[in-house]
Amino acid sequence: MARCVVVLGIHRSGTSATAGVLHHLGVEMGPKLIGPTPANPRGHFEDMDLAQLNDLALGSWSSPVPAVTAWRPQFERHLIDRARSASPFGLKDPRLCLTWEYLEPWIKSLPMVDDVRVVVVSRPFLQSVRSLMRRDGWSRDRAIQIQSIHQYKLVENVERLRAVGTPLMGIEFGRLLNHPQEVVEELAAFCWDGIPGAPGHDARQAAARFIDPQLDREGRSGSSTDQERAA
Repeated sequence: MARCVVVLGIHRSGTSATAGVLHHLGVEMGPKLIGPTPANPRGHFEDMDLAQLNDLALGSWSSPVPAVTAWRPQFERHLIDRARSASPFGLKDPRLCLTWEYLEPWIKSLPMVDDVRVVVVSRPFLQSVRSLMRRDGWSRDRAIQIQSIHQYKLVENVERLRAVGTPLMGIEFGRLLNHPQEVVEELAAFCWDGIPGAPGHDARQAAARFIDPQLDREGRSGSSTDQERAA
């Protein structure tokens, strides 16, 4: 039986940094991870197959109108393969804000998955907007439109998850950067609560070192560039 840990958060909100911590703690984030890019030089910790399925279901990475149900067999096959490969295993893609309402009942119906936990990542909205503008060269209006769609669906998902009693943990991106060891300890306790194989001291230290507190320079210098590269 497997535990699934889902990272939910809008674009440029710190989901990659959070997923990287989970990866270093021992959560299997995927067999084929998207590699580093100039916008995420430490990596995305996002499985290529899941990203491609979201591409197909949404039509494009930014589409607000999902057609997820047409791709249910492919999503279920991916989830089954992931659940059989490791526990806990993780799912991360900011577009899960749009597709999770469909994936959630499918994954909970799989006999090999006995627990789903969700890590909700947040960052001041306009910081994530500015970061998206810089990364993709979008206008402010376009970035706000996309982020607003994802934020609305994120809130909707969280409210539904709370209503059905799904275990949730909230992470603020700024706190992760400034107090990585504290957040790492909390994540380890949340992800391995009630199951064997919790990460040891060395793994927790490595996960904390993955997050460099010096990346949080926005408050000191007024520049958000370094902080954005960890998002």
